[in-house]
Amino acid sequence: MDLTTMPLDEQATILFNRVMTSNSAGDSADVAFFLPKALIIHEQLDPTDPDGLYHYALLLMVGEDFSGALAKAREGLAEVPDYLLLLAVGGEASAALGDTLAAGDYYAHFLDVYDVEMGLMRFGYEHHQAILPAYREEAAAFLGRG
Repeated sequence: MDLTTMPLDEQATILFNRVMTSNSAGDSADVAFFLPKALIIHEQLDPTDPDGLYHYALLLMVGEDFSGALAKAREGLAEVPDYLLLLAVGGEASAALGDTLAAGDYYAHFLDVYDVEMGLMRFGYEHHQAILPAYREEAAAFLGRG
């Protein structure tokens, strides 16, 4: 498969999935090879929708660019303040940066809007249904509610 003949959004999806799968499998060599390519494509695509920003933020998290991931989460939350996936990234990135107060705020907001947001099933949630309950557990554990 030749990525260069595909539209940017398709390239972004394929590379995102490859990096996330490799990262989950602990394949650091594959991550090291594909992450820079995925980041370049996401930078070129410059997503503005919450799901696209979530993908971009997750790639930045894998690359341990927690400030960059937090910036992407904030960008999307400025448009959709209750978007669960970006709230979770905001919490994780803030915690990784040592800002436990901000992390707690993101996680508390996540838990406060979780049920309503799941009922809305915004664009992107259907593709990430498996991770949403894990993020809920992470938020509750961080706040000592688990």
